[in-house]
Amino acid sequence: MLNARLFLTGGSHARPRRLDLRTGNIVYHAGDALWEIQNGKFVDRATGVHENKLYPRLAPIPEPWTQPISPEENPAGKLLQIFRKWNWTRPEVDPVLLLGWIGCAILGGALDWRSSVLILGDWGTGKSTLQDNILAVFGDALMRTADTTAAGLYQAMAHDCRPIALDELEPDSDPRKLNAVTHLMRTSASGDIGQRGGPTKGEASKFQMKSAFLFSAINNPLHAAQDLSRCAVLRLGPINRNQPMPPAIDAETTGPMMIALMMQGWGQGGIGFNQARARFMRALEEGGHAPRGQKQYGTLLACAWLLLGPELSAELDVKLGPDEDLHWAELLAANALPEVEDAKPNYRQCVDKILTTPVLAWRNSQRNTIGQVLQELRTTDDEGNARPEEAQLDRGTAKRDVMIAGFGLFSVPEIVAGVMRSERITLAAACERYNLPAAGWVLAVPNASPKVAAHLAGTEYAQGGWKDALRQCPVPGVMISHAEINHRTIDGTKQRCTLIVLDRYHDAPEK
Repeated sequence: MLNARLFLTGGSHARPRRLDLRTGNIVYHAGDALWEIQNGKFVDRATGVHENKLYPRLAPIPEPWTQPISPEENPAGKLLQIFRKWNWTRPEVDPVLLLGWIGCAILGGALDWRSSVLILGDWGTGKSTLQDNILAVFGDALMRTADTTAAGLYQAMAHDCRPIALDELEPDSDPRKLNAVTHLMRTSASGDIGQRGGPTKGEASKFQMKSAFLFSAINNPLHAAQDLSRCAVLRLGPINRNQPMPPAIDAETTGPMMIALMMQGWGQGGIGFNQARARFMRALEEGGHAPRGQKQYGTLLACAWLLLGPELSAELDVKLGPDEDLHWAELLAANALPEVEDAKPNYRQCVDKILTTPVLAWRNSQRNTIGQVLQELRTTDDEGNARPEEAQLDRGTAKRDVMIAGFGLFSVPEIVAGVMRSERITLAAACERYNLPAAGWVLAVPNASPKVAAHLAGTEYAQGGWKDALRQCPVPGVMISHAEINHRTIDGTKQRCTLIVLDRYHDAPEK
């Protein structure tokens, strides 16, 4: 529970509340006191200026437990057993990741990466009760709010890096508010410095959040790859109402003991945490994770290991020991995680929204999306075999309808016809020059267009970002932007376009 947000104006040296780093060692800001470990013992000192850094006096939050903690007294084991009472989709995985999130939330500002967690479940699966249990662990150290606006979080957090819990963060919320909150989660994960409006016109304030976020929802509000890669998704099924209630959490001792365990586990210069995370990251690499996925899940697993330790891990059959890393390469294999599987590249998300967003100008048509028009225009099946019947839609109608929507639809010969005439080259030569197939359809997306902006209204691409998103495609020959052929006539005017070779787009790898 390091400090969460730090507002920077000019050269501020204020240190946020919760855990902080000083020469690689932990400083825990409990609001009205600072705590460190020196020579194996907890030492407190007054707030104020230390080593040219200001630690302001703030409202008090729980302090670390200063007495030895035996495995029998360790609350992490009890918490894990309580979490196992819920009906998780992955009972061997999800309670461990949730326990790891608590450790990650405690370390907060000391980490170079803060993993967030999203708990998904229908009504009656116990999401709110689960959050109540987590609140009992943190007490006032947890920022739990129903205000799901980024501005509300800014104002409430001030100089804190306490963890943040948001219940009922649903996708049917105001998309602008939702995007602002998820952007806050993204910047908080890595501690990037952001900006917001200042107190006077024309003045902006810089801020830095270092909080771990805990979301819960019925439906998944996160769909962008950059959000899913920063958030572990834990899914709940219906609870068994006949099973006994889990034991109550001792709110007086659990939080302070968990803080102490994480401070001790961190080690001199962070060696304890860094060594644990490094071995889990190596295992996750074996499981097919990219570096961000390795850090995301490696952080959660390392924190769970620091909390449980070898004795409790063995007793509770949680394979976190130094010789058990590869167990997680299988349990958390990248191709088995829905949040990783669903995290499409940005260019694919953009094309999919172009193809599947209803076209308002077609309100009275039998077709309402560009994708439906293209499907009915096809003369081959999904395997590439010729259809015995004619296309369901004629070329002229398809081209007209797509143009009404603000886009262009052209055959490959139409795309290169001008070059063929001016340079007197064959179709094959022109296609080879511009890396085009010999046949097929090309969707022309104007690089700047009010119609395209209206079509993508309410998405992250509505302000003109679609051009750059499309050109992020790493597969050669899918997106064509050659100046000699991308000047297309749409709505009676010549427009620079990004050309999508549709057959290649559909054949390209989804990751």
